[in-house]
Amino acid sequence: MFCRKASNRANRVLLRPSQNRLDFAVSGRFPAGRSERRFAPQAVTAKVCLCKSLPNRWYVMSNASDPFFEPYDRDEIAYGSVPSSGLQAYLDQVPGLAGARALDLGAGAGRDTLALARAGYDVTSVDLSERGLQRVAERAEQAGLGTQVGTRVCDVREFEFEPQHYDAIVATTVLDHIPSEDAEKVWKRIVSALSPGGFLFIEVHTTEDPGSNQMPGLESDAPVSETAGQVINYFAPQRLVRFALQSNLRVLRYEERLEWDYTHGAEHLHGKAILLAVHDGHYPEWYGQPAAFPRREA
Repeated sequence: MFCRKASNRANRVLLRPSQNRLDFAVSGRFPAGRSERRFAPQAVTAKVCLCKSLPNRWYVMSNASDPFFEPYDRDEIAYGSVPSSGLQAYLDQVPGLAGARALDLGAGAGRDTLALARAGYDVTSVDLSERGLQRVAERAEQAGLGTQVGTRVCDVREFEFEPQHYDAIVATTVLDHIPSEDAEKVWKRIVSALSPGGFLFIEVHTTEDPGSNQMPGLESDAPVSETAGQVINYFAPQRLVRFALQSNLRVLRYEERLEWDYTHGAEHLHGKAILLAVHDGHYPEWYGQPAAFPRREA
């Protein structure tokens, strides 16, 4: 496994949907035992690019290696451009200082990356989807933030976390896309990479999600996300906040909730856990979400 900067060299090839019932991300079908009426099969987009680890050889980057290529390649990019509300609430109250460094893990097409850059951070965006990171770079240039954003094509499990290097670390639906044991290892690396005055914003899918193979989501008849097949580690209640407390972090906000998603595909329901935390002993000027009793403007 290796990490590299995103390349703009890509051509699209339209493939027919796979008929493999077990690969929801490719076929649009969910694993046996779950209702198929909630899903709509889609055409699958793949790309052909020069593999930098294999000189002079071409390969097809299919949905197996970039399962989010097609959602990020749409004219209306999946997940939209509005940043995570909890992250934006913090940035509105506690903007980054000049030269502050941020890490956006699982950056996708960059909605949180751009929010961090607008708040003053120099951002490293990490994702397995090269197409997603191309969209990050495009959006950053269009917003006049290109010099503040760098991209790395990388599996988060292989990313090299520098100790106490980042003043902000965001991981929106990342730890739930890797096996449980790996998620715990990556979590520890995330905490070790956070500067003494930095903050973490973490979001994961929970077992309340109708895509979950555990209760209570398992029995839900609510519609499921088109990309639910990529979530393999649904978090049980309180698991994410326990991660934080066991790491001696100070929790500023934690919430478990249901939310309807209209940012990609047909409407669908999610179960989410959202964590905002800092190191114990750090006290940013945070008034909550929404801000409760902030000082009045002069």
